[in-house]
Amino acid sequence: MPDEIYLSIIIPAYKEEKRLQKIIGAIKAYKKEHDFNLEAIVVIDGHADTTWEVAKEITADLEYVKIIDRKENKGKGYSVKEGVLAARGKYILFTDADNSTPLQQVDKLLKL
Repeated sequence: MPDEIYLSIIIPAYKEEKRLQKIIGAIKAYKKEHDFNLEAIVVIDGHADTTWEVAKEITADLEYVKIIDRKENKGKGYSVKEGVLAARGKYILFTDADNSTPLQQVDKLLKL
């Protein structure tokens, strides 16, 4: 099926207003390099700063990005779980907003 999502990328986001652009940029670049469908799910874990507003602004033109806005902070594990439960991909990856492990590393996992 052409509309099937191959890879879901979950990004838990708490106080990530300054780092979120880094992972979104990496996802945009990754998508251009691959011919499969992917989705990105940003899970906003409470409103301690302007992460929600930044996320909306930098993903406004990206139809493959979904934002889950949780008003209350419940922690990284909870955010990852919520993103995984919302994911539709055959494979699911979670990554931090600072892209500390480069997104391209997932290609090594997908080969296996």
